[in-house]
Amino acid sequence: VWPDVAAAYFLCALPLGQWLATAARKYVNFFVGVPVALAMFSTALWLATSTWRSAEAAHTSLLAGPIARFGLALIVATAASVLIQSVVFWRSRSPAPSNLKSIWPAALAGLIFAALVPLAYLDSRCGYFRERLSESIAQYRLGHARRLAHQLQALSPDSQVDSRPLEQVSDELDKRVRQIEDEVSRPLLAGSSADERLERARRLAILGQVDQAAAALQPLVDTQPAHPVACLLLGTAYESREDWHTCLAWYELARDSLVPYADLQETLPARLQAVKGMAYANRKLRRHHEAEAAYLQALEMAPTADVHFLLAQFYEDGQQATKAYQHAHVAMQLAPDRYAQPGRELIDKLTTNHFGCLSVFLTHRRSPAGNGSADELPATSNPMSRPLAR
Repeated sequence: VWPDVAAAYFLCALPLGQWLATAARKYVNFFVGVPVALAMFSTALWLATSTWRSAEAAHTSLLAGPIARFGLALIVATAASVLIQSVVFWRSRSPAPSNLKSIWPAALAGLIFAALVPLAYLDSRCGYFRERLSESIAQYRLGHARRLAHQLQALSPDSQVDSRPLEQVSDELDKRVRQIEDEVSRPLLAGSSADERLERARRLAILGQVDQAAAALQPLVDTQPAHPVACLLLGTAYESREDWHTCLAWYELARDSLVPYADLQETLPARLQAVKGMAYANRKLRRHHEAEAAYLQALEMAPTADVHFLLAQFYEDGQQATKAYQHAHVAMQLAPDRYAQPGRELIDKLTTNHFGCLSVFLTHRRSPAGNGSADELPATSNPMSRPLAR
């Protein structure tokens, strides 16, 4: 399911497999070791294939238990060790070890290493993917969320996501995704209106089918000027795919297409979304000067708590502690109900990680607002029509 998890299990089982192969070398020569190793590889492949099919069918895996995962990893590691030792020692004609007592401590250490280290790694990975799953659901990226839920079920079926059983979350995602897939299964007519194309593209983007969404919007973005909402939607879709160069291009095109309407207050949300999208994409591309300019432009357009907190996060990430504190403090003052706690966490992070910045510490001590770190802004209910949390 996750190649890195499989690699971790195999590498951690390799010392123990090496010990088993060394212990068996007294009885296994080249002509026996090679067939035995191939038979073990075949067994492992059959188990892995059966596991994958069962996970695809029921979203649960034969390897969901730690003993099964340990056993499969040990089979593969031992087979590899037997094969290598059979070839190497047959060529060198080295004798088999006469006394195995001296290597028993190594066997015990290898057993502990193979049993415990992969569990810690898997727990860390599952925690990371639970956070990703929660974010994907909040951002309404249901296609991506369903894939993550199935992967989690295959290796950690008892997980909890937002205090809910993973099985329940996965079933709800399956139901919702199937419903949207049925809605987009009907072909889009050539003479469809702009609203119909936009709605179709939103649904495709929710499913993670970004290329199909782009095809549905092609007639709208080929015009002069390009349809700004279509450009924003494509920018958000490619942002969810983490294709930062492409999403930046779409956000810039959306901004340019809105220039003639800059005097209209009704276009402010769309223009603000385009600029914030540009800032976020540049930030991910490590173009810090361009990202800062875009964030400051967004602040000039709408000096709200949201934008101030975005700037606080940006400056904290860029190790500019004083500016980060200033914008976090303003966000806390403008919207204490939303940013009091995140602001305190961010400022706490600043005073902890940037302990050399005495001015932040002293200003923080004098400030009545308290302390401040930050996660990203809370995600919107449907980021296919509104910007993702940045």
